[in-house]
Parts: sequence; structure tokens; C-alpha cells
Amino acid sequence: IMAAVGLAVVETFLERVRARQTMAAEWMQALTDFSDLIYCSEVTAGPWQCFPLLMPDRTASLCLIEAMERQSIELRRYYAPSLGACSGMPSLGDCVAAQNLSDRALILPVRSYMPADERKRLMDIVYRGIKEVLAP
Repeated sequence: IMAAVGLAVVETFLERVRARQTMAAEWMQALTDFSDLIYCSEVTAGPWQCFPLLMPDRTASLCLIEAMERQSIELRRYYAPSLGACSGMPSLGDCVAAQNLSDRALILPVRSYMPADERKRLMDIVYRGIKEVLAP
């Protein structure tokens, strides 16, 4: 099945990747005001199926998800639940790094086809939400 999907999109694959890379670059530009956020800043680093974002802490991550839900924007958590929470893993230790990522990592949406005005509107809403969540 996966090969059939690949064959179905092979002719437009590069176009789709370039469009997602453009949106990733726009996310990077939109987030430059926030020094507390961690994200990849190399546009050509990947195909950008999503835009991973590391928030300062669990509270900020959950608050941003809630703020975006109020705006009808669904943000997904990344690495959640933590692999350290899987059955059998506690016997190996606390898995502190895995839990830290699970608590802080979110995925911002990236689309192959999304008009520029819709991308800007989405990014403006997320920007305002982050600003609200990270306000001192």
C-alpha cells in the first residue's frame, strides 16, 4: 500500500516538499521574537510534514494547546506519551530526557497546499497565543 501511495505522489513530491519548506521558513520567521522556543532553523533539513517546536516547559505547552483550541486550531503534542511511560520501561530507569521531550514538544501544522493568506492568519493566531502563554 505504501508503495502505491508513493507512486501516486511521485510526480508532485518535490513541489510538495518545496511548499512545505516554504511554510516551515515562514514559521521560523514568525517565531523569531521568542528566544525561549527551540526549533530547527535549517529549512532544507527535511520535508517538513510538521513543524516541531520545543516549548520552555510542560505548563507552557499545555497552555498553548488550550489557547489554540479556543481558536479552533488543533496543535498536537510530539513524543507523547513518553516512551519512558511504556510498559516495562520503568525497569530501565526514569527516562528523564524522554519525559522532558514529551512534556515540552508540540507540532505546528505544515501544509503542502495552503494559500498564503490562510498561512499568515494561522501564524498570526499562533504567534498571539505563544505571546500570551510566555508573557511574564
